[in-house]
Amino acid sequence: MYHKSMWLSIIALSLLLALIASSPAMAASQVASAVQAETSTDLTMKVAGPIYVQAGGNLTYELTLENLTTGQTFTNIEFFNDLPANTTYVSGGTLLTDSITGAQYVQFTLASLSPGSKRLFTWVARANEDLAVGSTIDNQSFAIAATNPSAVVGYYPGVSTHVEAPGTVVAILKTNGGRDFDVNTDGYQFQNYGNDPPRVASDDLGKDDVFLMFGAAACQSGTTAATCVLSGPAKEWMEAQNGYMKGGHCDGFSASSMRLFQSLPFKGKSTPATFQPGAANTINLNLEQPIENYIAYYWTTQVLPEVSSQKYIAGPVSIVNKLITDILL
Repeated sequence: MYHKSMWLSIIALSLLLALIASSPAMAASQVASAVQAETSTDLTMKVAGPIYVQAGGNLTYELTLENLTTGQTFTNIEFFNDLPANTTYVSGGTLLTDSITGAQYVQFTLASLSPGSKRLFTWVARANEDLAVGSTIDNQSFAIAATNPSAVVGYYPGVSTHVEAPGTVVAILKTNGGRDFDVNTDGYQFQNYGNDPPRVASDDLGKDDVFLMFGAAACQSGTTAATCVLSGPAKEWMEAQNGYMKGGHCDGFSASSMRLFQSLPFKGKSTPATFQPGAANTINLNLEQPIENYIAYYWTTQVLPEVSSQKYIAGPVSIVNKLITDILL
């Protein structure tokens, strides 16, 4: 039953919260371990980075500071991000070296951050040329070192980037086994379509789909998909969505093909062969039922209020990572 869309839902991230000393000389490499979560967090810091990189390639990191208070402006903010192992600094912020440990870190300063506001900063590192394929680059060490007045600071988890083979095309989506999404194998062989004859709107969304999304609340009578008689408003809504799809089924193509790539279930089917016998991959599927219904169902999820009312404001790296994650759910 569909109560809340998971496709573009906001990712629930757990905050690891810590009290940070206010010494301006404190480097990110010297940050103490996170302590028990505090409910009175003033500032948060989050680091985003690419999911994949090739040896010798650049990694763009985004640091986001957010003031969670309703009435406190913080000034003279200093914050740091350690240079991850197996990388070299390229640009952004100011590269410094810890006088005690010798560790390198990138420093940023912010004159002020008003209540309820956030700021985005970026910097670039380069992955070493000799990194082994399949290894990871971890960016887990960062800190807000100084604020005026002192603040209770919370940190989101860091980011790990997987290293790809040099010279290969980096796919934005992989199975758990590491196979790249390949449009020539994992995309559909047919082009986008509307509802021109011989197709009819009923090939798209049916009453069982409405029941799957909204449950018995969509029924005038009946409590199961088999016995449900759609209410007047529910039937109108279904017919409206089918009418809208006369302009195309683009989002349904994207979501359903990536779900097939991950073998995610839909009405008891999860692989191309379970939708059409003999189809080894998505590219082998023909435009017929139940694939038509599968594409239409996931086209429709974009118009649900849980999706259409959402917004996600972040830097480009964070947005790309979120699209990769959320389109599958």
